[in-house]
Amino acid sequence: MFSSLLKYRCIIPAVMIFLTFGCAGMQEQLEKFKQKMNQMGQINLPDPIAVSLDKMPEDAALVTIAIHNKIVMADKYRSEKVRFEKNIDAGSFLIGKELKFSGTELYIYQTEKSSPSEKTIAGKINFEGPLGRRASALFLSRFRSVKKNEIVIKEARVEPLYSTKPEPVMFIVEAASLPKSANLFPDSYMELSEFAGKKAISPSLNEIFAEETEENMEYAVFVFLLDRISPSAKLQVKVSTNRTSIYGYKKATRYLDFNGWRVGILTGQFSLSGWDQAEPLYLKAVFMPGKEVGKMRPSRVIGRYAIHKTESMKSK
Repeated sequence: MFSSLLKYRCIIPAVMIFLTFGCAGMQEQLEKFKQKMNQMGQINLPDPIAVSLDKMPEDAALVTIAIHNKIVMADKYRSEKVRFEKNIDAGSFLIGKELKFSGTELYIYQTEKSSPSEKTIAGKINFEGPLGRRASALFLSRFRSVKKNEIVIKEARVEPLYSTKPEPVMFIVEAASLPKSANLFPDSYMELSEFAGKKAISPSLNEIFAEETEENMEYAVFVFLLDRISPSAKLQVKVSTNRTSIYGYKKATRYLDFNGWRVGILTGQFSLSGWDQAEPLYLKAVFMPGKEVGKMRPSRVIGRYAIHKTESMKSK
């Protein structure tokens, strides 16, 4: 299994959503975001004013819960305390039902001076599913309290937060154990990852290979990104004898995109014991961030695996 290089971080793919509310404070925050993007090539989220639901003001927590439930339950969601004046704008944020709420942060909590019952909030909702699969969303909402126990959400928008430090995991599968036809492969991220995990081989460091099994065999290498990445970001799975280079052979690799969760599948012949290899052979996951981080978006190795040593190695 690959090791994650750096801590998980997210970027804001559509900062312009702040413009839709015409609030001076939001405009100032937008300009700060733009300055950071120009100077650093990526956007960092501001420091949160609350890091959990129980730390938020009660009305902000209720609105956050309502937005989350509306995302995952769509028209089935109903609340006695919170209602939506119009449909939530979440068309670009689509996730599987297996992803569950894993946390939230609040970044903006503003009260309209001329009308104290009207407020604007902005925050982040995190989701996590089986095998550590993750996603995050930025939400922005304008709402008002109409009664003591009722909140009306006048407008709400949700945008995905794409990871710039995705974590990869890898499985090596003998080609002989794979379906003969591509139509017989699982057609979802979860089913494919479970399939590869069950079929994967994991020889131990001390295993002694018999001479007749040391010859090259046909394998398929599956690399799954646990984090959702931008449509303009790239994942490449390569093999080379250079430990640190981003370059390598990649013509035998094909890719799948499950709504932002990428999978790379490299096929080829090699020996897990290093038989007949003059030098180490490395499988590498190479990642290039999306266009939203700016013009400077160099590719980098986010994980590698020394084939004949059968051990995970962290990239520097």
